[in-house]
Amino acid sequence: MYHLITVATQNVGRFEELIHNAYDTNVIVLGMGQKWTGFRMKFELVFEYINSLPDDAIVIFVDGYDSTINKDPSIAVNIFKNKGYKMLISKDFDSISDLLRNQVFGFCNNIPVNSGLYMGYVYYLKQFIKESLKFKCNDDQVITTKLCNIFDYVSIDDNNDIFYNYSPFEKSYKSNAVFLSYPGSFSIHRWVRSIREYSQFFLNKLLTLFILSIIMCIYHQKTRYIPYIIVGFSSFYAYIDKSCI
Repeated sequence: MYHLITVATQNVGRFEELIHNAYDTNVIVLGMGQKWTGFRMKFELVFEYINSLPDDAIVIFVDGYDSTINKDPSIAVNIFKNKGYKMLISKDFDSISDLLRNQVFGFCNNIPVNSGLYMGYVYYLKQFIKESLKFKCNDDQVITTKLCNIFDYVSIDDNNDIFYNYSPFEKSYKSNAVFLSYPGSFSIHRWVRSIREYSQFFLNKLLTLFILSIIMCIYHQKTRYIPYIIVGFSSFYAYIDKSCI
């Protein structure tokens, strides 16, 4: 028996396509109608749900807004069992900027992982998610990568047998994986949210730029701009998320 679950607080993106899938697979939706409090919320809701399940049950998690079911989910369960997996995380898409990704998320065994698609036996998921909730960081992908490097029972679907995460740069969507995840659609809100969430990982560089700006103002005798620079940087620092630093 398996449970296919997702977290979605509203009906947007590919949610309808996921729920009304071609395989009549029941997708259990967690969090609908609730206020979104950050990526950590996904771990909290999943942990609450699986606590009532037997340890040998298999749970498959898919992102609620960007994912679709490409094949009968029972195929994924069979692959999972036949390969002797305990917990399996999807491989993230290949990026042209691994240096940038490493700065934010890091790697697990030199492989980028994605927290939007994963599965496992409840026994192992409980351990993994319980540990994730100890982090003050509010980014699930950062936490997933760190724990992937800690727990030796975690495997990565590096051959994309079950999961496939499409890159924003792929022009056509063709994969034989069971579950697919597509790039999220661009929006001003998403862009602004990204600035708030990910600037913390570049804070040292931004602080260096701030100091250099002050020095340049002094050097060029433009000290009248210094108060504006200080206020601007202070406001920016107060605005961004700092939970992961």
